[in-house]
Amino acid sequence: RFRPPAADSANDAKALAMRSKTGSGGLAHILSCTFAGLAIALGITSAFVSSGALLRLVPSGVAYEQVPFCCLGVYFCLFQLTAAIGRLATNTFIGAFDNKHPRSMKARVLASTDHAPLRGWSLTARMLSAHANTVEGLPIFLAGVYAAREMGMAPERQATLAILVIVCRVLYIPLYAFDFDLLRSVVWSTSFCASLLSVMLPLLPEAVNDYMGRDGWLVLVVGDTCE
Repeated sequence: RFRPPAADSANDAKALAMRSKTGSGGLAHILSCTFAGLAIALGITSAFVSSGALLRLVPSGVAYEQVPFCCLGVYFCLFQLTAAIGRLATNTFIGAFDNKHPRSMKARVLASTDHAPLRGWSLTARMLSAHANTVEGLPIFLAGVYAAREMGMAPERQATLAILVIVCRVLYIPLYAFDFDLLRSVVWSTSFCASLLSVMLPLLPEAVNDYMGRDGWLVLVVGDTCE
C-alpha cells in the first residue's frame, strides 16, 4: 500500500533544507527560461549546424531525408524507456506501481518530494518527471520535423537538427536522474532551439541562412567580437 515517506535520517532532512535555501533553481531558470539561456542554446545549436559534425553519425546507406523519421522512431523509444525506468524506480524504492490508477500514483510520488526522502525517493520522482518532459517535448519535435520537410529545408540541415534533438534527449535522461540541473537546463534549451530552428530557418531571408551556413548563429547572437 502506498504510504508517504518517512525521513531516512537527520542528515537527509538537513541536506534537503540546505538545498531549498541554496539550490541552483535561480540559475537554472536563467539558463532555461530567459533570452540569455536561449542565446547560449542557440549558439550551441548553430555550431553543430554550421560544422555538420553530427552528420557523421548517419550510417552509410541512409539518406539525409530519412534521418528525421529515424530520429522520430528513436524518440518514441525514449518515450517508452523513461516510462519503464520510472516504473522500475517506483517498484524498487516506493512499492508496487498502481497500474489501475497510474496518474494518481505518479501524482502522489511527485507531491511527496517535499518530505525528507527515503533512499531512492527523489530519483523516482525525477525519473517520472523526465518521462513527463519527454512526452511534452514530442509535439515540439514533430512540429519541427514536419515544418522543415514541408518548407523545403536542405536535407543536411533537417538531419543535423533532428539528430541534435535526439542527442539532447538522450543526455537529458541521466542528467535528470543524477540531478545535474544546470546542465539539464542547457541540454533542454538546446533541444528546444533545434526544433525551433527547424520551423524558423526556412522563413528567414536567404542571406541570413547563407550566413548561418558559413559562421553559425553564435556570431549573430553574440556579435563579431566572438571571432
